[in-house]
Amino acid sequence: MTRSRDNATNVAGDISGITAGVGLSGGGLSGNVTVTNSMATAIDAAGDIIYGTGSDSFTKLGIGSSGQVLTVASGVPSWGTVDLTTKTDKSTLTTTGDIYYASSANTPERLGIGSSGQVLTVASGIPSWAAAAGGAIKQIVYAATNSNTSASGSGTSTLTDVAGLTATITPSSSSNKIWVSMWMNVNHNRTGSDRAQGNWRLLRGSTEISNSTNRPTHQVIIGPEGEMYTSFDAQIDHVDSPNTTSATTYKIAYAGTGAFDESWTIYSGAHIFLMEI
Repeated sequence: MTRSRDNATNVAGDISGITAGVGLSGGGLSGNVTVTNSMATAIDAAGDIIYGTGSDSFTKLGIGSSGQVLTVASGVPSWGTVDLTTKTDKSTLTTTGDIYYASSANTPERLGIGSSGQVLTVASGIPSWAAAAGGAIKQIVYAATNSNTSASGSGTSTLTDVAGLTATITPSSSSNKIWVSMWMNVNHNRTGSDRAQGNWRLLRGSTEISNSTNRPTHQVIIGPEGEMYTSFDAQIDHVDSPNTTSATTYKIAYAGTGAFDESWTIYSGAHIFLMEI
């Protein structure tokens, strides 16, 4: 940089010299003065990186090779490679629910999602999906009455559903069984002198699969005019094979037998359990 003046004496505003600071080079006291950005001159190829090597010092890191990644070695940036033998290619997973496992040392393998109701187990030393082992209760459905209900008949075998003793279960496997357990406490009032009895029957949908021909088990009171009052427990336990995974309904129904009017009171607390086994 130069300044033209008529005398040799500096005046206010004159530049007497330029000194290059950090990152710059050049300068001078007279004539044309050139100042250069030292970092810019350090870059001589596309992709070069400038990094600091200490206080007020820097150096250049040339571009790496294709596939390399920027990492740190001995405290400074450097280009390096990734050891893919310790990584797993995510493209191995193809379906929701896939699981990675090692089929041998450093060998990842995919295990596809199992079917509904299966459990993760081990076969031949590796993970696999399989049906749950038997001997366990897989689910329970329960229904009960919370007030007294009634049923009646007059020497008829027509089935009448018992209110409150209906339950629906959806088996998780068509090979599983359903254990049905029903209990009720009943009071029976019959008009007439002939023997009569009630049948409490278990139905799957509209199909009868079990019945209990009940007789008094507690007390019998013979009243005036041939009336008979009977109090007893009724119970059905049955293991059913519905062979389906669709919702299946079980219910208790009543059918009277005998030639006289029969009236039944089913006390609160009667219940039905459905257990998938």
